[in-house]
Amino acid sequence: MVLNPNLKLSTQYHAAWIRKSVVDGEVVMEVPRGKYVNVLRLLPGFKTDGYQWAVTSYAGVSGYTQIDVKNWHYFQIVG
Repeated sequence: MVLNPNLKLSTQYHAAWIRKSVVDGEVVMEVPRGKYVNVLRLLPGFKTDGYQWAVTSYAGVSGYTQIDVKNWHYFQIVG
């Protein structure tokens, strides 16, 4: 599913990590607190324990971000 291009993941309270894959947890970029990650696509098959994986991008780097939907990450329409 492709989402609205203005859908962002807020990193207001904690940094977020863009990872190489959902299997290989290697972090390819850390997004600083207070920034927004572009949410390109949700991966509904990877929901576990209140977490949701999404394909994201930030500063030209794309990868996978695990979203904590119960605590500190939340979606926000920006722009």
